[in-house]
Amino acid sequence: MEQAEMMQVLFAKMSAEQGGYRKWLVSLPPEEILEHAYEYTVREAALSLMGKVELSKGQITALFATKTPLTGICDEFFSRDIDYEIELTDCIEVFANDAAHQYERVKKAAAQLEFWNGAINGLP
Repeated sequence: MEQAEMMQVLFAKMSAEQGGYRKWLVSLPPEEILEHAYEYTVREAALSLMGKVELSKGQITALFATKTPLTGICDEFFSRDIDYEIELTDCIEVFANDAAHQYERVKKAAAQLEFWNGAINGLP
């Protein structure tokens, strides 16, 4: 079997695994669903990335041989010490700076418009 075909088979297995997870998740009460929202999002992202990652035939075979490859990948992700605060703080600062610049441009444009409206109204 070619590597691309192997990836398709692995992706189908992982998609079925995610389908089962989703079916279980939606059977829960709303509050419990919210508790698992982040996990569901990470699982969806991992599944999406499978179409972009380059794996060897050996890696594909090993993943396929595991009972729940998607869960294994996500467990690995969750076991890592990832500092979202740094990334999120940076996003807040960048967006706030962009918003402040945009606000200043709008304020300046409004002042110019007010000036020209006054100048036009003062014409005979």
